[in-house]
Amino acid sequence: MGGESNRSLSLLHESQNKINSSKDVFLEKCL
Repeated sequence: MGGESNRSLSLLHESQNKINSSKDVFLEKCL
């Protein structure tokens, strides 16, 4: 059970990192 929650947390962080990196690229293109 603990391993599954850790996996979902890592996936959540991973998706958040992807969103943040795409935001940075988007801002760089706009500027």
